[in-house]
Amino acid sequence: MWALTWGLGWAPLAAAVLGAVVAVRRDIWRGLFLVPWPILFTLYMGLQSRYFGRWLLPAFPALALLAAVGVVWAADRIRAPAWRTAALAGLGAALLAQGLVYSVHADRVLSRDDTRNAARAWMVGNVPAGSKVVVEPIVPDAWFTDAGGRATLEAAVREGAAPSGRRWIKFPTGRTTIDPATGKPRRGGKGRFVTQEDYERTTRPALVGAYERGGYCWVVAGSTQYGRALRDPGQVPNAIAYYRKLARSADLVHAVSPYRSGHGPVKFNFDWSFDYYPMAYERPGPTVLIYRLHEAACRGA
Repeated sequence: MWALTWGLGWAPLAAAVLGAVVAVRRDIWRGLFLVPWPILFTLYMGLQSRYFGRWLLPAFPALALLAAVGVVWAADRIRAPAWRTAALAGLGAALLAQGLVYSVHADRVLSRDDTRNAARAWMVGNVPAGSKVVVEPIVPDAWFTDAGGRATLEAAVREGAAPSGRRWIKFPTGRTTIDPATGKPRRGGKGRFVTQEDYERTTRPALVGAYERGGYCWVVAGSTQYGRALRDPGQVPNAIAYYRKLARSADLVHAVSPYRSGHGPVKFNFDWSFDYYPMAYERPGPTVLIYRLHEAACRGA
């Protein structure tokens, strides 16, 4: 139901409730055609273990029709034609206002540079090509590769990047020997692929030592990953311990925020962390934190 307050809007939702009452009282059969569908669909989607606001979109046509019924019924209570027309126009504008304001806001946010691009630009200038880096699964694989054709590739190779065109050597965060369901090592130490959803269940404090021993001096964390752990720490105690150890074992050398000055952060949410609905957002992307480990071999990096 919470998604209706922003996905549809407060005024359209109130109008739809009014329209549902009017539709049932005016014509029971028409009411039974329009009213139960969005209610049953919302109840069904609400039973899922994970939820995204966009999943309610199939119910919106019926809710929009009910909102229109409610607004027209309210305007029809006014007898004077001129005032009725004015009331209908005003109520129609009220239905659109929230969606218009936040659509403009989202478009402005999406027109600006993504935090992940800004973080990469900083790393290009400050992390030597060929360095070993740990980047949480917040970016596509192409993020590690320089764009611009052969000239860029040759320049990267001269700087020490791999012949493949990758600027940095990445730690395999997409593989683990930990069972996400139990948080314990898999039998026989057999590795497996890690999805974005399982990543926080596989992080653990011992990884920081593994980074240091492997020469991975730079660690990049993003709020669309660590925010999941902070939102429900009891589910992933190893992840919480991992981030605490990382903070103790490294310097935070750069941070990029998606928020306006003096606003945010927005708690992790499967909708608002990705569609940037809250007005706190100024640019798209997660909060990106770049750490440099204290290990002796990393101090000169």
